[in-house]
Parts: sequence; structure tokens; C-alpha cells
Amino acid sequence: MRPHRLAILLLGLAAVALGVGSATWVRADGDGPTAHGGPGAERETWREREVELLARIGELERSLARERERRTAREVEWLEFTRAISALEVPQTPSPPDFLEIPQESSPPGPSAGELAARERAAARSARVLADLRAFLLAEQVLALDVLEVGSVNGGWTGPVVVRLVDDLGRPSGTLVAERLRLEVSRAGRSVTLILEEGYESHGGVAVPFGPPSEPGSRRGGVRRIELPGMDPLPWIEAFPELVGEATAAVPDDGLWNLVELRMRLDGLLRDDTSGGHWRLRSLGGVTGTTLHDVQLVELDDRARVVRRLFADRMQLLARGRGVELRLEDGVQMRGDARAPFLDGRYRVFLPRARAAAWGSLPGLRTPPGEPAGESGR
Repeated sequence: MRPHRLAILLLGLAAVALGVGSATWVRADGDGPTAHGGPGAERETWREREVELLARIGELERSLARERERRTAREVEWLEFTRAISALEVPQTPSPPDFLEIPQESSPPGPSAGELAARERAAARSARVLADLRAFLLAEQVLALDVLEVGSVNGGWTGPVVVRLVDDLGRPSGTLVAERLRLEVSRAGRSVTLILEEGYESHGGVAVPFGPPSEPGSRRGGVRRIELPGMDPLPWIEAFPELVGEATAAVPDDGLWNLVELRMRLDGLLRDDTSGGHWRLRSLGGVTGTTLHDVQLVELDDRARVVRRLFADRMQLLARGRGVELRLEDGVQMRGDARAPFLDGRYRVFLPRARAAAWGSLPGLRTPPGEPAGESGR
């Protein structure tokens, strides 16, 4: 290639490059400066934005200053107002006339020292009953019941009571809630029964009363009896004397009767009278007044085989028309190995053909007050 042709080619390429570069620096809108003024224009834009923001800051500062002045003025005005009010003289209020009787509120007197001491003793006794009851159930391996609350201890009962039911895996399965808890113990039957009154059993938030509700719409009512068989009742009697009623640790006896002769005589009368079944008196622990204590009766069939055994802490002999009733209280009955507490704590044996003349000399034979003469069921 010749030199002058090479120079012409280089000049053409330079011109094309210069034209393309110049075109790329021109703004898309065609109005702005060329690429030679780009950085300066950007700085100008940011400078204008800075001025705008500084002006806005100044306006806000002036507004804040005006608001502070107004607040200070209000505080000064309020201070002057309170000073003026305090400087005013208030006239003395006259006493009301005598014919107006204005009741004066008086707070009731607080409890005396004796009442406070009684409350502390009651609270301590309730805490003790709760601790002992839980310990007794745990010691007897009654793991299905966990007593949570016993309320206040009263004569013969305590309450309100909350008992948690526990399943075989030790998990809570329900709740027993009752107004009252009392104990029914039987020395003769070696059993302890927890009696929950006016309550309900709850599972999963659904409450079912023990029995018919005491009031319409109430979810409390009835009685729930929980028997703990095969237990020595003496520790329970000693630990919870307020809850066991008339039960005592020792067998009561006033010493006025020969117990051996009395037992043989009563057993002979039962042997002679088979109108109410074949009954035998196996044991008699004592007598006080009209009550026989620690009694064991056995019922036999026609072949002299044992049908059932009755163990009762107390028994009374009552005249019922031409017959005699044996009323047993606080005990259990056994059929084979099956044990069951007396329903409502009582069991009755009626002898419709018992001769009054033969039974009349026994302790306590009388017509019960308020009860008509007639046959009673078992």
C-alpha cells in the first residue's frame, strides 16, 4: 500500500471515531449539555437539592421554636391562675342544722386478737389435715387420688375439697370437687371410706354431678363414696378426729354388761328365729347405753354354709311392730372375697317373728323415734 493511501485511511478512521464519541455524549432528550459538561451538571443538581433540604430544616426549626413559646406561655398562665386561686379566702362552712341527720360512715371494727389467733389455728389445722391426708393415701398406695385442697376443717367435715384423679401412668385424668369431705371408718370391717358430698366429677371440662343437683341449674349434688378396704382405721381416727364423727380409737364399753353372756344370749335368739334368715353373732366388742359396738354377724344358708358376713362398728336393737330390727352402722359386708361398704353407712336385718318378750331385756330394744313401726328392707 502506498503511503498517501495509508494516511487517507487513518484520517477517515479518526473522523469516524470522533463523530461516534461526540454523538454518545449528547443527552437523550437533546436539550442538555454535551458530555463535556456532565459532571458539573450533576454537582449542580445535588447542590440545588441541598439548598432545598436546608430550607426545609430551617422552617421546621422555626415551627418548633414557636410551639415551645406557646407551651411556655400556657404554663405561665396556669401558674398565675393557681396563685390567684390560692390567694382567695374561703369562708368557713357552717354546721348543718340539728333537724338534718347526716349518716356518718364508720368502718366495721377489725377482728380482735382472739379472732386472729383462732383463724391462725384453723388455717394451721387445715394445712395439717391436707398434709396428713396426702401422706396416708400415699402410704396405703392409693395413687389414683391426689388431694389438692381441703378447705376449712369443721365439726364432722372439711371443705370445699378438690381431688385430682390420676390414671395408671401417673397422668391427671379428671377432678373431683365437693363442698364437704368426711370419713366413715369401720374397726370391725377394717375399712375407711371417703365420703364426698354436694359435688361433681369433671373430665375434659365436662362436669357431671355425683347425684341430683341440690339447686336447679347447679352442677353440684349427690354423694360420692370411695371405699379404701383392708385398712387399719385406728391411725385415721387418731389423725382426723374431726372427720370421723363418733368413731373412737378404743372400743367403747361402759362395763355394765357381761359381754360373753350377752353375746351367747343374743346368738341363741338369732339361732331360734329363722324368719329373717339364719344369722349368728360371731363377736361383740362392747356396749355403751343402747348401742352394741364392734359387731360381726354371719348369715348361713340351709346347709350351714356362709352366705355373707357383716362387720359393723355399731348395732342397735329396735322394736318394729311384732318383730325386731338389727340396725348396723359404719361397716362392710363380705360375700366371699368381695367387700362392699354399707349403703349410706347402714345395713338392716329385720326379724318379723321375733318374740318381744324374749328380746325385751336386751340393751337398747326400743321403737326408734319418728319412725313408724313396720318392715324394713336390708
